[in-house]
Amino acid sequence: MKTFALLAVAACRKDGGAEVAPETKAATVASGVSSASSTLAAPPPTAAKAGNPALLAAGPAPALGCLAWSESRKAVACLSGATSSVGASEERTMTYLGITEPARKVASPIGAADAKAVNATLAQYGFATLDGPKTPLKAGTPAHFGTTTIDWSRKLTNKGGDNQAPTYETKVTASCAEGRTASIWREAIEGETSTITVRPFGTLLVVEWRADIAREGEVGQEHRAALVDGQTCKVTKN
Repeated sequence: MKTFALLAVAACRKDGGAEVAPETKAATVASGVSSASSTLAAPPPTAAKAGNPALLAAGPAPALGCLAWSESRKAVACLSGATSSVGASEERTMTYLGITEPARKVASPIGAADAKAVNATLAQYGFATLDGPKTPLKAGTPAHFGTTTIDWSRKLTNKGGDNQAPTYETKVTASCAEGRTASIWREAIEGETSTITVRPFGTLLVVEWRADIAREGEVGQEHRAALVDGQTCKVTKN
């Protein structure tokens, strides 16, 4: 299996959350990508279902993605990781962005011990199941959420060839209040088709990146998440 090239990332904690210092200059849009502003209206803030605690059941693992929000802690819980048809490998990690709780790797199918431990953490911090739609982004078209703009650019870095899929660089940035900017992700992956979505919680934004992978002899999926503070442009990601 070919590994993807990591072009530029901040130093990350292995226990489930890396904080990226905001930049003070405007983010640069990758060459050849349109920077026209999105005409989509910002959706109303997402809410968690009141009185509906988030639970992770033992058994088949749910789809990778963010599952729960804690309004009291302003934090999100996400099941992130990667799956691959090569060796039928699966790696899933429950991460908590916005609190200092360590990440926890969970097996698939999810065992009773993992489910009990994750559910105890969700209850401890007041997490409830996410409600409301996500806003999908369009590459090359910035999307505005109040005073925060999320921009996704996509650039071909290797056209591929016989038995090799094309490689695209994905770059996602945030522009926040008072001219602050921050890089969320910048990474090149062979054979990916990406979907990037945003859920607003007031001035906080939950940004998710799902990459569906199709290479010679391999199909799979990767999921990442980030919590962006629209006031300070601080980014916490798994």
